[in-house]
Amino acid sequence: MGEVAGKTLAGVEAAWDVAPGFWSTIGEHTLKYVGWGDGWDDLRFEAGDDGAFVCRYGQGGKLVGVVAHDDDEAYEKGRELIEEGAPWS
Repeated sequence: MGEVAGKTLAGVEAAWDVAPGFWSTIGEHTLKYVGWGDGWDDLRFEAGDDGAFVCRYGQGGKLVGVVAHDDDEAYEKGRELIEEGAPWS
């Protein structure tokens, strides 16, 4: 973020292209989120085994967010797809 801010202040066009994310661990459970914070107009919830789940968020025909509980693979793949600008399907 600092690099983008510095370039912008210097009059050079720059954009942040890494999807922001966070995670929180409570006891033995981890919840991870990655996505752009501009909202969403559609979502898809997928239940997994042993209480795991993934929820994907779409806006304007693109995947814009993923929240995953105990599913690191879905979180990492979601980050890749969001940063690519993958279509919502």
